[in-house]
Amino acid sequence: MAGLLLWSQTDLEDEITAEVAIRFLDDDRTGAIDAAPLLRLQERSAGYVISGLQHAYPQLITAITAWQADLDNVPERLRSLALNVAIAYLAKRHPEVIKLDWKSLMDHADASIARIRKEGLDSLGIETTPEPAANHGGTRGGGTDDDVTLTVSPYQYFNGPLGTSDF
Repeated sequence: MAGLLLWSQTDLEDEITAEVAIRFLDDDRTGAIDAAPLLRLQERSAGYVISGLQHAYPQLITAITAWQADLDNVPERLRSLALNVAIAYLAKRHPEVIKLDWKSLMDHADASIARIRKEGLDSLGIETTPEPAANHGGTRGGGTDDDVTLTVSPYQYFNGPLGTSDF
């Protein structure tokens, strides 16, 4: 999952303002966001979200790979979820800059991922594959309902020394 991104620097700046983003990611104190910590944050947050969803959405990696040319194609729900994880990582990295509990932020992200993975509770908002999730619905093998035969006789109640009849 290395190299897969779900949001851009502009998305992060829109979410937490450019000034705060610079305070978080300007390690060399030049007044601009450094490329290495930004890329690391993008990859970590995307990896966290993807790892939580890829079993329910087996085609997710393929779709995200196609979106890498233009991150504006990433569905908003997926981008927002990855940004939430990124902000949690930033709050953990620099608690002096932002006074948010990173554990609560991560718990919120985990709950969002769980809602998406759970059938019918939430969606990624993707119109084509991988929507619906792989754990949604199922397929039935060949045959008809008439082909089903009962191989074990049903238990008979009240069929003993004190029984009154078979039901």
